[in-house]
Amino acid sequence: MQLDQGFYRLCTSYDSFVLSEINGFKGIDKGEAETYAQYRKIGAQFLISDDKKFINALSYLDQSIKVFTTLHLLSWLEILNYLEEWEKTLKTLYTVSKFSSKDIRLAYTDVLQRFGINKPKKEVNLKSSLKKIIHS
Repeated sequence: MQLDQGFYRLCTSYDSFVLSEINGFKGIDKGEAETYAQYRKIGAQFLISDDKKFINALSYLDQSIKVFTTLHLLSWLEILNYLEEWEKTLKTLYTVSKFSSKDIRLAYTDVLQRFGINKPKKEVNLKSSLKKIIHS
């Protein structure tokens, strides 16, 4: 696969008008402003970030934006059966970056909805039980 094909896009340009509008916006640093400007320029489906200040600032600026976190990406891998050790992976992540059962559930259900997959609520609750994950 070459750059600018499929899922991957080479981000070497951005919308300078958008950049000038949001540069210096509270909660968004220069690199994040460039990321958002690139997102707008290429029409990406979502951004990836774990920075809560950035995510909150973006949601204020653009209610239609979808930001995926590490939990979203791990949920995506788990749902597609690419992640064999879901609980172990989340337990390891938790030692680096704290999150709640609600955070896991939200990310997991966001990804399920994105793919149009229905899973029983009980199964989703088990997948997102931080108590179960921490004590596994």
